[in-house]
Amino acid sequence: MPKIRIALSLFLLAPAWLGAAELYLGFGAGEKVATSQFEAPVQGLAVEALDESWKLYGGVDLGRHLGVEGTYYDFGSRTCCPNLADAGFDTRLDGYSIALVGRLPLDRVELFAKAGALWWEEGGHEITIAGPRPLSSEGTGALFGVGVSVRILENLGLRAEWETFDLGGDSASSLWLAADIRF
Repeated sequence: MPKIRIALSLFLLAPAWLGAAELYLGFGAGEKVATSQFEAPVQGLAVEALDESWKLYGGVDLGRHLGVEGTYYDFGSRTCCPNLADAGFDTRLDGYSIALVGRLPLDRVELFAKAGALWWEEGGHEITIAGPRPLSSEGTGALFGVGVSVRILENLGLRAEWETFDLGGDSASSLWLAADIRF
């Protein structure tokens, strides 16, 4: 994932180029609300949903209405059918993103929308008659989101947002509650 390292390096160096740009860091917890990825390998079997999802994000405001945000996502794991031979799996999904964020500030409340790229990777094991077999896939897709942020204190904010992700032709959506600190 050398592209991710380059993108994150540029993201972290951006404040030096921009002079007095405002920085922020945040943490969010999420819940998957819809997905077309993660179907069971055998028709009619249920997949246990992704468990706790969380993200760590940071951003640079390029002005009052525009910013750039980088995020690490831990989407959790999924499991299916551990007691059925040749039908089960246990995997974890994570990713990195970089997005352009548009903002509409309304005093202490701010509406925002974002669009960007997501680099994702899923790894784990498939359960077969012959024993566990490694599973791995990765890809790049688009990410879109909308949300609302409320400044609780001058440097502390809470936000709620909805994001949708392209995961190799399939999609997933999540709701997030997050808190961030501005510097």
